[in-house]
Amino acid sequence: MAMADLMVVMEDGVIRQSGAPREVFERPVNPFIARFIGGHNVLLTRGGPIAIRADRCRLGLAGDGPHVSGYVTVVEYQGTMVRVAVSTEPGDEVSALVPDELFHEKPVAPGDPATLVWSDRDEHHMEQA
Repeated sequence: MAMADLMVVMEDGVIRQSGAPREVFERPVNPFIARFIGGHNVLLTRGGPIAIRADRCRLGLAGDGPHVSGYVTVVEYQGTMVRVAVSTEPGDEVSALVPDELFHEKPVAPGDPATLVWSDRDEHHMEQA
């Protein structure tokens, strides 16, 4: 993505999406592309699948906005960020990239309950796979 002017994503020999790298990353057209590109949480809602970038999620409370809850499965220190993976009741694995300073103010560990929260504006609605 760093060196491309045009990005093309294929699935099963069929072009599923093409465009500028930023466009494909910010607006994946379906769950396959969101997962393939990486950095996105993909959730199935009543309105269809949505993608939320992991760096736009935070640890919070259910009343803070759209959210999913579950239990921490992985805490991965990445220098300036800490990736916190959460397994939800339906079995989805979602993650948040939390700035290290914020994480260390309120650290969590595997097995702890956790809620991932995001803003409505950060949801990207996609077509079915």
